[in-house]
Amino acid sequence: MREIPKKYRIFFPSSLMEDVLATEGDHPNPIFAEGLLRRWNVSHTYAGPPLPASGAAIVAANHPTGVLDGVLLNALLHRARPNLKIIANSLLQAFDPLADVVIAVNPFGKAERENLVPIRQALQWLRQGGMLLMFPAGEVAHWTWKDRAVTEPPWLESAARLAMKAGA
Repeated sequence: MREIPKKYRIFFPSSLMEDVLATEGDHPNPIFAEGLLRRWNVSHTYAGPPLPASGAAIVAANHPTGVLDGVLLNALLHRARPNLKIIANSLLQAFDPLADVVIAVNPFGKAERENLVPIRQALQWLRQGGMLLMFPAGEVAHWTWKDRAVTEPPWLESAARLAMKAGA
């Protein structure tokens, strides 16, 4: 197993990093995602409407459980569309198998200008007929005392804007 880079240890629980590194090996995504789901004993099937087989498409999803959401959707969507890219937190670049699938954005603070480049990459990907997964809330849902429930912040308009610009 590889050494966990120090700069990522503060962001990811050591048990998650150990699972990732044990599964990672030389496996590219989506084999990597499927391996993590097996390691976590998560079974999954897709019972929703048919996904488009080709052409620009955006899947905008809520983010209630954290890492599991991304890993599960990554595995499921790759079955239908191998040309999947995911707009995700730039911290995920720590994982080699995700290098070709993640379009990395900075979700911290005021990073609008910094995120222009990845948003342009996402638009280009869609214009080439790719599928894009994104979590428009920009963060994982969390407990709020005001609502006394797990809630997400309001979704950003970026998914709708990308869809309109790309005709997705």
